[in-house]
Order: sequence, then C-alpha cells, then structure tokens
Amino acid sequence: MITNEKTALIEQMEKQRFLPITKETLSLYQSYGALIDQHDPDELSLLLFYEGEYFFRLGDLNQALSFLTRCLQAPKSTSLYYLDALSYNIIGLIYSYLGQETIAINYLLQAKTLSTDLKLTRECAVCCTNLGLIYGQLEVYDTALDYFNQALFYAGDSANQSYNIAVLCHAYRGILYCKNHEYEKALDDSQRIETLMQGNPMLFYDASVLNLNVRLYDMHKNDKALKETLAKLLTLVSSSMDFLELSEFYFDICDYLLEKEMSEALSSVLSYIQPYCMQSPLIFLRYTYLKYQVAYSKKFCLASDYLHYCGQMIMLHSRYQEEQNQAKLYSLEYVERLRQTKNDSELYREKSRIDQMTGLLNKYTIQFLVEEDLSKASPAKQSALILVDLDHFKQINDTLGHLTGDSFICQTASVIQNYFKDNALCGRVGGDEFLVYISDATDRSFIILQTEILRQEIHRRTSERNITITTQASIGIAFSSEYCYNYETLFSAADKALYRAKLEGRNKVVVAE
Repeated sequence: MITNEKTALIEQMEKQRFLPITKETLSLYQSYGALIDQHDPDELSLLLFYEGEYFFRLGDLNQALSFLTRCLQAPKSTSLYYLDALSYNIIGLIYSYLGQETIAINYLLQAKTLSTDLKLTRECAVCCTNLGLIYGQLEVYDTALDYFNQALFYAGDSANQSYNIAVLCHAYRGILYCKNHEYEKALDDSQRIETLMQGNPMLFYDASVLNLNVRLYDMHKNDKALKETLAKLLTLVSSSMDFLELSEFYFDICDYLLEKEMSEALSSVLSYIQPYCMQSPLIFLRYTYLKYQVAYSKKFCLASDYLHYCGQMIMLHSRYQEEQNQAKLYSLEYVERLRQTKNDSELYREKSRIDQMTGLLNKYTIQFLVEEDLSKASPAKQSALILVDLDHFKQINDTLGHLTGDSFICQTASVIQNYFKDNALCGRVGGDEFLVYISDATDRSFIILQTEILRQEIHRRTSERNITITTQASIGIAFSSEYCYNYETLFSAADKALYRAKLEGRNKVVVAE
C-alpha cells in the first residue's frame, strides 16, 4: 500500500537520481525500506532499483549488479516495467566501464527496445547516448554519431526535463567531431550547448562540456582559455562524490594532453585524479589510471617513474582480470536465470504475480519473495519452507475429469490460505503442489504441529457423482540453517522430505534431516 509518506519519499528518491550523491542519499533509501511491505514485489522492486543505482554511482559495481539483477527478476505491475528498462541501461553502463563492450551493448539494446515498447522517450535518449559513447570509445565514429543523433531526436533540443541529455549528446558529438578534425561542426554543438545551459544548472554534466571546450583548443589556440577550462575541470573532481560518472571525461582529457604533449597540464590532471582512482575499490579504475601514468612517464622520459608504474600495473593485472571475469559471471548467471523464457512478452506473463486458478502467489513470485527474505536474514534467524503435494491426484483427474480436479486444487489452496492467513507466504508451484514459507520459524515444534494440523485440515472425504474421493496430502518441511540458507537448498531439502513422505505411505508430514 502506497501511503503519503511513501509517495513523498519516492518523489525525493527520483529527484536524487539527478543530483550529486551526498551522505544523506543512502539514508533516504533506508527510510523508504523501513516503510515498505516486504511481501509487496512492487515496493521491493522500487527499492532494489534505487539502491542498485546508488551503488553504481558510488562505484560499488558488484553491489549494483546484485541489486539491479534482482530488480529485473522481480515480478512487477505493468506500471513498473519501466524499472526493467532503467536497470538494463545501468547494467549496460557497468559492463562498458569494465571493458566488456559486447555484453554492455547487448544490455543497452534491451533497454532501448523495452523503452521504445513502453514509449519512454527520455529513456530511449539515455540508451542511445550510452550506445553512442561505447561506439565512440571503440572509434566507430559513424555509428556513435548516429546514436547521438537518435538521442537528440528522443530528448528534444529544448530546455525541458531532458535538457541534460541534450547537452550531454551535443558534448559527446562535439568531442567526436574534434577527433575527426571537423571543428566547425564541433563549434556548432558548443553553441547549442550554451543555448541549452541558459538558466539551467548543469551539475556533473559540466564535465562533458568542459571536455569539449578543452578539445576546441585546436580551433581557438587560446592558451589562457585552455588553462581556465582545465582549472574548472579539476575543481569538479575535487568536489564530487560521483567520480566514476566523471572518469571518462578525465581519461579522455588525458588522451588529448598526451597527444598534444602538454606535459605540465597532464601532470596536473593525473595528480588531481590520483586519490580518486587509487583509493577506489574498482580495480579497473586504478588500472586505467596507472596506464596513463605509464604512458606519461614513457613519453616524457621519466625512467624511474616509468619502471615504478609498470611494476604497479603488473602487480594489479591479475586482479584486473579477475574483476573482468567476475563481471562476465554475473551476466552468465542472469542469462541462465532467464534461459527458459523465449522472449520478453513471455517473461512478463511469467512475472504475473498471482496464480490465476487459486489466487495464491505463483511460482515465480513466491520464489522471488522467499529469496529476498532469506537474503536479509541474520544467521540467528530460522525460516521454514513447507511443500504440500496432493496424494493420488492423477486418479481424481482420471476418474472425475480435470474440471473436478481443478476444483480440488482450489479447495486445497483455500484451506492453506485460510489456515496461515497473514502469517506466511503461500503459493502454488506446480499442478497439485503448494509452497508455504514462514519467515520466523524459531519454534520448530510449533511449526511442525501447525503443519500436522494443516494435513488434517486437507484430509477429507468428498462425494462426487456417487464416487467417494479421499483428499489427502504428503508434506515436507525444511528449516534454514548454516548449510541450508538459500531458496535452492531449502526447496531441495523440503522436496526430499516430501519424497520420503510419499515413500513412507503418504498422507504424513516429514521434516528434512
């Protein structure tokens, strides 16, 4: 349920996405997390996205990938499908930062397709901008420019909510024109930026504009303007917590200053960005910084420095490769998770929260909610997963037909739902198989007693068409432990207990060993 307090927090979190990170940013998300219903996939989806984006901007890419992937896996209302587009886009950026361009482009194209389907013009502009950036870094300039032009089309070249994207696109495009020595076109982009910036604060997008202005030095040959621009750029890096988002601009400036052999200016830039790069948890950021230090020392004949930075790069290389491999594993795990779905529309059908026949949570939703609860559980907390399977259900279908069988399934679902009410998550995970998850199961004997009473509630004789049918169920219970603490292991343990109940004569409760 969305209250006024939650609505106000969501509005604040949305605004925070386009502001520099502060120490209060995380507390904002924590306040929202304390208010939400932990069994509401929509509210969980929102929190997972905002936290994922926060960790991305902070530079904690592993945390960001974890939260954003879980957001993608969350069942959502149609109104929140846009979160998938946003998540695909940020994950694409993460892989581009890690040098995994193929994976990055794949995610960004998924973001663009979904944004187009949902008519999210602003997000289409963001996706095209990021695709243009990657192709620009790969020096495929024609494709990059094409994407920047698409982004400008979606953003609209006017001072509205999308002006930041338009400014960014013009800056990126102008930088590429400078690299192609098409300075008149670059100057045109610079002038368009000035128009867009009138009366609008630019925040961290200032770095892209300053980057373009540095490269326009080749046209203006104004040493004073170059020094002033570099000074502004260095002021930005010394006052921002969003260095990861700015890093591409500083590294591009390093490329330019190396090419122009401006040793003094390059030394200043490297000195300013050194603490942000070398103190970062991101290996690729440190590795890239050292690469420029090696190039600087080599170009300007600083032999001792050259050997020093080469040694540091060599020592960091294995960890750099490990970070690259870890990023690939995240992608492969997510692809494997979605392997059984054939296309996005099928995925959305799968993500429908409720089992249409019984009104219980469907298999996808209850798995997501159980995983989220277990991920937040402390080692001292114990949970219980209960699997309920009707005995001899095939005989009911064969004797009385599938409509009667469906009726028995609905009756059983009603018994389970009414018995547990709000004390547990209840879902249907197969034809005649049900799952009950109890988050707080510290009193094992009470849970086992509850489950035995449930079995007795299900057990009844029903007369249909002069045929007496006995409904009964076998039940398996698994309790979480240090060896059994995620959905897969807990489900597997309960499933084995259920199988034992079947082998031992059915219509009984068995607890996993």
